[in-house]
Amino acid sequence: MLHTFTARFPWASHDGYPSPTAGQMGWAYSVYLLARFGAEVHPASFYAEHYQRAFPIALADFTGATYASPAEQLASCYEVRTFERGLNWFGLVAASEPALGLARPEGLISVSPLLMQVFEVLL
Repeated sequence: MLHTFTARFPWASHDGYPSPTAGQMGWAYSVYLLARFGAEVHPASFYAEHYQRAFPIALADFTGATYASPAEQLASCYEVRTFERGLNWFGLVAASEPALGLARPEGLISVSPLLMQVFEVLL
């Protein structure tokens, strides 16, 4: 099921983001980041920044909107697709929201022990 989700199911089919590939492209890199930095809880933006540096081409799909910069749009898309509607569904991470009152609440990502049981990541 994980193979089908990562290789065959188009992640963009159940959201309104303009990018057909953001998050799904390089999904294994996200697993690597979680294995490397997941010992501590990090905001989703931490992982989104690493993803954007590794895949700068992903920004090309996020032009034209006036409500947020391309980098902010990509970060939001990445959080939703990779964590909320991706790895969280498989029990590999837990995405929780911080306390209300923040201007832009973002999820806090914690890694499940199951992640390292499913994937062997060489650091």
